[in-house]
Amino acid sequence: MRHLFCGALAITLAGASLAQAALTANDPFNYTTGDLTGKNSGVGWAGAYTDTGNSTVIETAGLSYGGLPTTPGSVRTADGGAATTISFRTLSNTYGDGETETWVSFLGRRNGTTASNLFAGVSFYNTNGTATADGEVSFASSVNSATPVWRVLDLGGSTASESAVAITPNAVHFLVARIVWNVADPNLGGTGTSAVYLYVNPTAGQGLPAAASAGRNITMTNFNKIRFAGQNAIDYSFDDIRIGDTFADVAPFLAPNADFNNSGSVTIDDFNVLKSNFLTGTALAQGDANYDGKVDHADFFLWRTAFVTAGGSLEGLSLSIPEPSSAAIAGSLGLMAYGIGLVRRR
Repeated sequence: MRHLFCGALAITLAGASLAQAALTANDPFNYTTGDLTGKNSGVGWAGAYTDTGNSTVIETAGLSYGGLPTTPGSVRTADGGAATTISFRTLSNTYGDGETETWVSFLGRRNGTTASNLFAGVSFYNTNGTATADGEVSFASSVNSATPVWRVLDLGGSTASESAVAITPNAVHFLVARIVWNVADPNLGGTGTSAVYLYVNPTAGQGLPAAASAGRNITMTNFNKIRFAGQNAIDYSFDDIRIGDTFADVAPFLAPNADFNNSGSVTIDDFNVLKSNFLTGTALAQGDANYDGKVDHADFFLWRTAFVTAGGSLEGLSLSIPEPSSAAIAGSLGLMAYGIGLVRRR
């Protein structure tokens, strides 16, 4: 597959937090459970969510990915029925009327082995309304293969460019889109006037990848509405929609943190937290130093590095991690051969 070029600008991000990022719109979906219709939080919005029949629904658990700052809560397209779920929301700003480019990001997950031939995704609509003719672009699942992939879908021309990134069951994907208004890219498919790029799973905090995962030239007017939809209530979850002017705005990054007990320093007590929750924990307070939603050997290495950097000594210590339940995990943890049992240095 040929490379898709990212365009003229590569932006380097060095550890920005959500508070530092200049977002123009954001919704972390930190709502109570129930229909998304009527929910009204976040920044950059002109009103609450509406629906056109069946609403998507809120779940208390959020999605997480790497060092991205997240909160509890996510939106799910499966509402327990069989009808298509659709939720719209109007933005405070109209994007594409004077901007050079607009950036969008969100988290997406295919829940289990839900259908692979139905649409699920995030779409953007212009100021004329929310009818089919008003659709501009979607970042969504493909619908024509046994294993779906993420794609850029031209809603006006009903054509798409697909990435090579499979949407595997229960895997959280970080999707970042860049819209370059009124500048077509000759390296992309499509005959539209604006270049749209999709980056699947870029690393927040390490700058934009040199090549996009997919891209397409699309004729776009502007947009001021978003839509979350799942055809026939296909089971996908989405979280943390962000819109901004740069990659840094929509890909904030939390540096790893091994101070699990929030004491102000990294100590042996933090190792005890990690040890108690090893392979079961999911949060920072349980030993998740890199915010990936699990407590594993990567978090141990981060604690060890922070502990030694802060002046701690491993001399006389024997650091034990509970035995894993599978040979695969045991193999990966072979890198941690520090003995059995935790013994404080006397």
